[in-house]
Amino acid sequence: MKSPRRSKSIAIASSGAIDVQPFGSVASGARKKTSGIELWRKVLVYLAIATMASLLTVLIITLTPEPRVLRSIVPHRFDATDPQFSETMSSYSQGQMFDSNAVQTLINGDEIFPSMLQAIGAARSSVDMETYIYWSGAIGYEFAIALAAKASEGVEVRVNVDWVGSLPFDEDLIHI
Repeated sequence: MKSPRRSKSIAIASSGAIDVQPFGSVASGARKKTSGIELWRKVLVYLAIATMASLLTVLIITLTPEPRVLRSIVPHRFDATDPQFSETMSSYSQGQMFDSNAVQTLINGDEIFPSMLQAIGAARSSVDMETYIYWSGAIGYEFAIALAAKASEGVEVRVNVDWVGSLPFDEDLIHI
């Protein structure tokens, strides 16, 4: 007995007929043949778009400043007055700490900024300031004015600011 032939068309209500082809076969006239070069061109365009989107995403994630919150106190084994502290700091900075040097632990900007501004004001020959974050707003202007005043007195002033940490940098501070 012969098996019944499958119909190549399925009737759909008021839509006409759809040409059904077995998997892998090409319907005559139904699709435009794409050449190999056109196919590769499309693949390369999609890859380029995906690559650019990925790079843009990474760039945005990297450059978006994230508020840093201290979640826990970092444990330490010794205080700033301990002799081990000066040995450790000497090895980190590749410099030497002398007995005449003083170390004082300052916490937050309320303690740090006045001390830094006082040191800038007391400078006689040079000010070398290296910082990860340069502040915008009132404290940024206070530092800029203090540094500019020292420079106008003939004191050499050098400021090195980290690029990422200074993203919210106020450009007006440069021209003080």
